[in-house]
Order: sequence, then C-alpha cells, then structure tokens
Amino acid sequence: MPQREGTAEAGPARVPVPAAGTTPGGARPEGADGPGTGAGGFRLLWSAAVVSRLGDALRNAALPLLAVQLTGSPLLISLVTAAGFLPWLLFGLLGGAVADRVDQRRAMWMTDAARGVLMAGFAVAVWRGHASIGLLLAVAFTLTTLQTVFDNAATALLPSVVGPDALGRANARLMTGQEIAGRFVATPLLPVLLGLGLAVPYAADAATYLVAAALIAALGTAAPAGDTAPPARRSTPAGAAAPPAGEAATAAGAATPDREGAPGGEGAPGGERPPSGKGPAPRGEDPPGRRSLHHEAAAGIRMLWRDRVLRALGVSTLLCNIGIGALIATLVLLVTGRLGAGEAGYAAVVTGYGVGSVLGGVAAARTADRLGQARALLVCGAVQTAALVVLGTVRSLPAATVALAVFGFAGTVWNVTGVTVLQQRSPARALGRVSAAFRTLAVAGAPLGALLGGVIADGWGSGAPALFCAGLLLLGVVALIPGLNPSVAASAGKRPTT
Repeated sequence: MPQREGTAEAGPARVPVPAAGTTPGGARPEGADGPGTGAGGFRLLWSAAVVSRLGDALRNAALPLLAVQLTGSPLLISLVTAAGFLPWLLFGLLGGAVADRVDQRRAMWMTDAARGVLMAGFAVAVWRGHASIGLLLAVAFTLTTLQTVFDNAATALLPSVVGPDALGRANARLMTGQEIAGRFVATPLLPVLLGLGLAVPYAADAATYLVAAALIAALGTAAPAGDTAPPARRSTPAGAAAPPAGEAATAAGAATPDREGAPGGEGAPGGERPPSGKGPAPRGEDPPGRRSLHHEAAAGIRMLWRDRVLRALGVSTLLCNIGIGALIATLVLLVTGRLGAGEAGYAAVVTGYGVGSVLGGVAAARTADRLGQARALLVCGAVQTAALVVLGTVRSLPAATVALAVFGFAGTVWNVTGVTVLQQRSPARALGRVSAAFRTLAVAGAPLGALLGGVIADGWGSGAPALFCAGLLLLGVVALIPGLNPSVAASAGKRPTT
C-alpha cells in the first residue's frame, strides 16, 4: 500500500502559471484548449500516467520473483528493494532543481523514452539468460534515479495543463486511474505474462514507458519553468477569496496531503499564498540557472520550511510514513499469524485496501470541497488512526478487511488534498524544488518505519506495529494543527479573480 503522497505516484501538475488561453482567474474559456492544455491535454496526461503505472506494477511485482530465482540470500534480495529507495535520498533534491530549469514536458517524455530503452535491454538480458543480481540492482537504481526528474517535472506540469481550479479533481482522477491500473489490472495480468515467458513483464514495462513518452510528447512544448514565476508572497486581504492550497503541483504535477479551503485568503489554512502570474523569483532566491544545482536544491528546502502550512504538512507526512512503513513491513505477519488467515486472507485485506483507495479517489475532490482542505486532512487522519486501532486490536479477518478499506479510502482523500495543497502553495518557479524537498522528506520515513516495524513486531507481537502506526498518524494530525489558520479553516476554497 502506498505511503502518504509526496512520493509522486500521482500525476503531473503545477498551478500558479496560467497557460496560454486562460483567463486571469485561471479558468479556461470554452474552446481555448490546445494540444497541451484543457480536457484534451489532461486526457493525454492521464493516459500516460495510467499506462506507466501499469508497467511499473508489473515490473515491481516481477523483480522480487526474478531475484529469488537468482539468489537465495535474503540480504541481496532486500537490496533490490533498497535500490529503489536510495536514489530519492541521494538525488531527489537535485531532480527537483533540474525540473525547475527545463521544459517539464520534454524532460518527462525524454526520461520515459530512456527508461523504455533501458527496460527493453533488460528484457532481452532476461530472455537470453544473462540476468544477475548485479544487473537487477543497477536497473532498479537507474530507473529510480530517472524517476526523480520525471516525478518532480510532472508535479510542476499538471497545473499548467488543467488550470488551478481543476487541480483537485485532476489529482483525484490521476490517483484513481493509477490505483486501478496498478492493483486491479496488473495483479491478474502478471501470472498470464509470466506464463508466456520470464522476460515478458519487463518487455511490457518497456512498451508502457514508450507509449507514455509518446503521449506526453503529444502535449506539445512549454516554456521552461524558470522563465516565469510568481511575485513574492503577499497576504490576501481579509474576506478575499484565494486559490486553493496544494502541493507544489499546480504547474508541476501531483503532490501530497493537506489542508482546507485554499491557499491564501478565505479558504487557506495559512491565509496566504504566492499569487499566479509572471514576476521575479521568490524573495531572496536567484532565478534557476544562475546557481549550482546544489544551491537551487537547498533553496527548495528553505522555501518548504519557511511556509508554515507546507512545513506542518511535511512534518506530518514524515511521521505518517514512518508509521505506514512499519505497517507495510509487518502486515503479512499480522494477517497470516495473528489472524491465522493465510495467503487468501492476506489477499482479501489487500483487495479491501485497494477498493477503499479507488472509492476514496472518486470521493476525494467532493470531500475536500465540502469539508474544506484543512478539515478534510484532519478528519482523514483521525479516521485512519481509528481504523488502525481496530486492525491492531480486533482478531477478525472481516474487521481487518473493512478497517483497511476505510484506511485506504481516507488515505486517498488525504493524498489528493495534500498534493493539491502543495501544488497551489509553492511558487511556480520553484515548484519542482519544493516538491523534491517534500518527496525526499516523505520517502525517508518509510525505510526507517520498516526497520522499526520489525523490531516492534518481534518484541510486542504482530499487532503492535498497527498500533504504533496509529500513534504516529495521530501525532501527524497534531503536527498539522500549527499550520492551519483557525480563522480560515472552515471556509471553502474560493479563488481570487485577479
């Protein structure tokens, strides 16, 4: 099951810079859609994200099976998984700096094309019997390194494709489509492909990368993110409406959890946000390209930390992902051991989680609109905490299945809302860097949580990690509160018209 969003599985986005043909308020006039904007552009982007997710799910499920055939060493097998995390910790921040320097569409399709060629070569190696653990490690590491550029560019692109007013619904559709493709299409398809040959899932993955690259290339081209940027942050006058807050994804891609209403003005937890439009770089920052990548990456961290809402969201996501990492690592022990449900029981609870996640994606935008972004995040965090308490204390397979379905539902609503908040609050020029800082923080929690989960299960039983996760999610909810402005937390996410 996925962690808190911020690890970018959702689609692209970026909000503050209006694309050609948009009105001052960010809405697109009817008939103004070009090849890379509006409904047509989003359909291409959605299709690319879903196709790519299908290939990723096939590869991620097939790699451990191949690793087991190549070695009996648990350490070497675990290193294949670790190789998929390490690049985010080493290069994630630099990937965001690169995404802010270049044309995001071009970066995305070229990255996917490169990954397609790499996977095609790997499929040939498997087919010819030349696969090795060393090759698996190299492929996993290289794919994730390229992903650091792709995901951060995607986060910065979406807002320019759909416009700020449609971000929440666009993020929800992206996450829902990816969940269906990855869980309900790839899972039954994998045994069929493996029956055709050990190399076939990897060849299918290569094909999905190349198809996704072609779809993204069809979006056309846009000016590099560094060519435009919002002016320095200003407060929205009391009573004025403001654009919704979100993960730095309005012009760069899907983002992560959190917050009510909209950034700035009446609907925003923080009561202020960077306005849309062209202007100088964020205060105190040079435009991308004038400094080294390391300096630009550090600027992304500073911008994330200076924003009260994003700082609270980042700390909350880190706490949650430590807990979720512990849960993921030990869930099979809880179901097969504590519940005595075996493999069929494990499949049932995972399916319940998937169904809940899809339903959450369908309801996410409506829920955030009705409750407001801040209240939606707080309610979802509280609901997930309660579901985990049930999971960790009740010895019943049906109860565990329902608990994980509820957990998945609330988690997807959280992720969609948080992604939108990050996108909308981040300066357009720095969306890739802020998104990278957020993702790196989020990714760092999962491996630590997995390690703690094993220790906790060993010492206190297989139900204890679920309760540990519940405690950290509750702390995550508490961590959000300082970032939410009580005076605006109850309002809906209205946007300014200027």
